[in-house]
Amino acid sequence: MMALESQTVRSGRNKRMMTNLSPRRSNGLPWKLIIIVVLLITGVAVFAYYRGWLDRIPSTSSAAVDQVKRAVAPTPAPKTQPVAPAQPVKAVTKAAPETAPIAPVAQVAPVAPAAPPTQTTNAGQVDRALAQIPTDPVEARRVLTQAVESGQLSGSVLATAIDGIATTNRQLFFAPVADPRDPLMTTFAIRKGDTLAKIARDAKLDGDWRLLQRLNGIKDERRITAGQTLKVPQGTFHAVVHKNTFRMDVFLDNGKERAIIASFPIGLGELNSTPIGVFRVRKNSKLVDPEWRNPRTGEFFESSNPKNPIGDHWIGLQGHDDNTKNFIGYGIHGTVDPSSIGAMASMGCIRMHAADVAFVYELLTEPSSTIAVKD
Repeated sequence: MMALESQTVRSGRNKRMMTNLSPRRSNGLPWKLIIIVVLLITGVAVFAYYRGWLDRIPSTSSAAVDQVKRAVAPTPAPKTQPVAPAQPVKAVTKAAPETAPIAPVAQVAPVAPAAPPTQTTNAGQVDRALAQIPTDPVEARRVLTQAVESGQLSGSVLATAIDGIATTNRQLFFAPVADPRDPLMTTFAIRKGDTLAKIARDAKLDGDWRLLQRLNGIKDERRITAGQTLKVPQGTFHAVVHKNTFRMDVFLDNGKERAIIASFPIGLGELNSTPIGVFRVRKNSKLVDPEWRNPRTGEFFESSNPKNPIGDHWIGLQGHDDNTKNFIGYGIHGTVDPSSIGAMASMGCIRMHAADVAFVYELLTEPSSTIAVKD
């Protein structure tokens, strides 16, 4: 029994030992609470420590805080001002407020190109030339020709200059006797057996022989006499057509002197169809009393037909520059419709009054003369 008791005691001791080694349920809750309290106290202490450190920063140096903030904050990229387009010199850009204002750049006035002669200036030039006609018609014609050719005249001033040229030519080109001061005219003494056609060749007239008859007032070319002195123009005749004024100016040019001999009103192609450019007289195309077939309707007009639309004279034209080289069939001719002069009514040709085209027929020659058509 004692042995059993001893065993029981041992067993009881072992039981107590085992009980002491295992956690006691009754004492587990206080230990967890202690741990939580310790952690809370530690967190509060840490928070208080850092809060106190931050609170002490402003008292030491606000500049230091600014430096810290600037060190932490990223540096913004400098703003790039948009490039403005180039402005006139007058647009001066204002300086920034913190800098002294920039004085405006002194303006340099651009050098203006030489102004073309004004209408007033040309009018004065025309007036002076007109006053010179009685004493020096050659110089007056030269000045007036240059004024008209300049293209600076218009309206009444242009008309006055053309009238002045006509006045000088009544004293020079169309006078019955040659003026020795006129560089565009010479004389020729008729020899026995001469004809006007022969004189035209021998005197090197660059024109039709009928021009000698006109200038010298010869009514019958068969009634010239030996020893008679004739006026003979020197040089080549050229024409300039001004489409904007429906005018043809005929010049005489001998290489040293160039002067307008006469100006004529003209008609032009319908719908502005008269081509611009330089032409020459087509070979073997100057015709008197020509026959003609209308290229649109096919209607045919025989020579001497008073209803022939192109009249009694035809001067065929041939293109002479890049603008006109492909044009064919154009010419200068008369008309049976005088009302079409000064208008666009032809098929592209240059129309003239019957008397005017008869005169121009005598002046323009093949191949020397040029006919320039301008706007």
